[in-house]
This record gives sequence, C-alpha cells and structure tokens, in this order.
Amino acid sequence: MSPFVLGPWLREELGVPVLIAGGIATGRQVLAALALGDGVYIGTRFIATLESGAPLEYKEALLRAQPEDIEYTPEVTGVPANFLRESLERFRQGGGKAWKEVYSAGHGVAFIREIPSAKEVVARLVAEYQEAKRTLP
Repeated sequence: MSPFVLGPWLREELGVPVLIAGGIATGRQVLAALALGDGVYIGTRFIATLESGAPLEYKEALLRAQPEDIEYTPEVTGVPANFLRESLERFRQGGGKAWKEVYSAGHGVAFIREIPSAKEVVARLVAEYQEAKRTLP
C-alpha cells in the first residue's frame, strides 16, 4: 500500500500515532514523511556511523551499495526482509551467518556516501529538513 494512503489511513482507523519508515535518509524525506505520519524512523543511515556497533565490513558494504543492490527475501530467516545482495550471495554459496554476516539494509543506501558520526548525520538531517521546509512552494 502506498505510504500516502497507509500512514493517514492507519492514524484515522486506529487512532494511534504512526511512524513512517523505509528509505528515509535525508532531511527532505523526513519532511515528506512527517506530512503523512506522526514521526519518522531512520534505520540504515545510522548503521554507517562511527558509533554504530556494526562491523566495518558492513559499513563499507553500505557505502558501495545502490538501491538495486537491496533484495527483499525470506531466504535468510524465513521472515521477508531487505538484505544487501553482496552479503546475500555469500550466504547462498554456503557462507555467512544470518544477522551476523548477512547484512540487512534498506533503499536509503542511495544516500550513504561516508561514515560520519551520528551527531553529524543528525545535524545534516536537521539542516536538510529546514532547507526543504524553507523552499517548499
């Protein structure tokens, strides 16, 4: 279901706060998501930060990845999820342990180009959000 329908519909039907998630990695996306729900969840972008406990190999794989490198599959644990194809291929060839060496990630990898601190990511998100809000027609 389109997020343009799902977020507002859930809020109306269930009367509960709705967090919008999926592919959110920029302040402009945060602004758009807040128009549809009550909050935003950002996951993949924070994996590639200095403070993240993810292995460096995982963070570097996020830097190399493009949206088309994300594969949605139940193969790893039986529950459908998004994985980096690079690590998924190793798993398919008999290597890599689920959730340890098979790396989950979302389409927000499109906007991951470095491994900054979480503080830098937040500052960038705030600046991008404010710029997007300022320049909206």
